[in-house]
Amino acid sequence: MLTSAPIGLVGILVHWVTAALMLLFFVQLPRYGPHRAQLWTWTCAWAALVLGHLGEAISAAGLIFRNPALGAPLLQVINTIHLPARMCFVAMITMAALNAAGRSISGTRQRQVTMFVIVVGTLLALADEAGLSRTVLLLATPMLFFVSALLLIAAARGERERGLNNLALGMVLFAMLTTTFQVVNWLDLFGPGTTLLLSLGSGYGMTLAAILLGGSVVVLVVQDSVLQAAQAREDHLRDIATSEARLKRIIEAAGEAILTFAPD
Repeated sequence: MLTSAPIGLVGILVHWVTAALMLLFFVQLPRYGPHRAQLWTWTCAWAALVLGHLGEAISAAGLIFRNPALGAPLLQVINTIHLPARMCFVAMITMAALNAAGRSISGTRQRQVTMFVIVVGTLLALADEAGLSRTVLLLATPMLFFVSALLLIAAARGERERGLNNLALGMVLFAMLTTTFQVVNWLDLFGPGTTLLLSLGSGYGMTLAAILLGGSVVVLVVQDSVLQAAQAREDHLRDIATSEARLKRIIEAAGEAILTFAPD
């Protein structure tokens, strides 16, 4: 039977593996036309999430399987980049959600925002990685995700209503679970037993949050692709009907016989 410590470490590994699998799935999204313009945002967001939890995953794997340490310098570098990586995840998901809601953000502006977040996150990590990472993410994630969710709900009209509402719900649940586990690990708001239970289950909880958020993105992308294909088919049929009606009018208005010739 596993002790409490390995249970928590397995949860961390499960969360990281789930994020990595979601990243591999998002790489396949270029097949879906409506979101090709912002594909790099969705994909880079999940890559940032994987990178942001890389240090915890390596440490957990080393403790569980008794692997030798990878070295203090390497772990220090990984632990330093985890804050800007997680900040990039939050920023990219927010920009992609705003684009989905109809607030157009150009690719150039998205790259500028991403570079700014990387620089600021790196400086904060070098200044005080442990304390600032908790504070910044605790404030930024719910604020940005909840505002984006409100904009998504406001834009949810017609055939896109279900997809946009699902994305809004996924962002809200991700922000709530993330904030809950950060608060539990930061402040002693509950009894020791409840705090320990939530801490051990934080990896599995974040796995659920990542699945719900990633799944809502997939639903939106697939739904928009189906709607685009249906719209293209309707436009094609309308063009055919217009062409046939025009030809019919020409034939009916002709006062003389009309001769047609095939290539042969």
